[in-house]
Amino acid sequence: MAWSQTLLDASFRGVAFDAVATEDAGARALQLTEYPYRDGAQVDDIGGAARRIRIQAMFNGADYEAALDSFLAALAQGGEGELVHPVFGSLKVHAASWSVPHRAEDPDYSLVSVEFVEAGLPVALFARAPAQSKAAAIQSAVDRAQALGESAFLKRVGALAEAASNGRETAILSDALAAITTATRLLSPSTILSGLPGIEQPLAWATDVRAIVGALREGTRLAIALDSYTPATIFSDFFGFTGLFDNWPRADVPRGSYAASVKSTVDAQAGLTPTLEVARVASDIFAQEAVTPTLSPVEIGRIADDARARLQAGIDACAAAYDLVEGRALIEALRETAHAVLEAARAVIEARPPIVRRTVEADINLHRLAHVWYGDWQRAAELQRLNPQVRNPNFISRGAVLNAYAA
Repeated sequence: MAWSQTLLDASFRGVAFDAVATEDAGARALQLTEYPYRDGAQVDDIGGAARRIRIQAMFNGADYEAALDSFLAALAQGGEGELVHPVFGSLKVHAASWSVPHRAEDPDYSLVSVEFVEAGLPVALFARAPAQSKAAAIQSAVDRAQALGESAFLKRVGALAEAASNGRETAILSDALAAITTATRLLSPSTILSGLPGIEQPLAWATDVRAIVGALREGTRLAIALDSYTPATIFSDFFGFTGLFDNWPRADVPRGSYAASVKSTVDAQAGLTPTLEVARVASDIFAQEAVTPTLSPVEIGRIADDARARLQAGIDACAAAYDLVEGRALIEALRETAHAVLEAARAVIEARPPIVRRTVEADINLHRLAHVWYGDWQRAAELQRLNPQVRNPNFISRGAVLNAYAA
């Protein structure tokens, strides 16, 4: 396939522009060691230099000034930004230099020359930032948040145990942890747990909660639907799974400042595990959708919204449980996870043609309509998913307006 058939709309930091020409320069970083009275040099290749991307961005028309001003503001902002290269796709770059010429013979027109320097590892020719890689980024963010959460929880439980001034306060902490284990065990009695006291082994306690959440996922229809990727049930199965956590056990403690600290700490960690598991499930669904598109954009958006809402609740719980120093890294990891969910959902939706409204021109059924519109009768199921309001797919009346992909 020629690159002319796969060009993307160019933009920088979300500001679109018309790319007239691009020039991508690469180089190797070579260390030359020369010796007196000896020809030649010893050459050490110490890696590839940062790729430099030169783009000519065209702005013209009566309203070109507003678009040009927005583009120049994006360039002057500084720091790393996203460049959508018309050939290479999404790149992380820094704007190194630019020039904005104006000529008397070209009114309402400017051809801006910009040089970007790519940040991080280079992107291969014709590579995209596919939805699959965006979905994988969720898993990485979840793993990081899980590790940071357990680390913060370990330190916090240790501090609470030391801060206990008497046996009653020690019992409050111990009982709160044990109560969560007991309540969650009832949700999956067959799950094998370590059973170690949470006050002495906080990480073992956190692992037990994670084991129960994992068993709940494996015991629902969602696990089967993901294995076979059953599009007819995956959406409802997702919300059936997440509904298990709507009334997730919380610590019940007496009044008092110490007890309040115990409750916020235990609730934050107990709720963090199912929250991150929901993000993992969303990642699995988005990865499958990248390969086999089945869900509508609305359904993808609802899955992303649910996962992000739970992550926001997790951020609020961690902010209440930990001080700024203890919880900053964890909260940032949760924010990154929420952002990764949003980006993956967006990538899945944008990987498909845009949805348009089309009018049916004659009485017809969905299979024949799919053949008329796309030349492929098998896309009838796609039309059915995009139009759940259609009660009888065997009869679509003339003049009906349906949702459909543009291509």
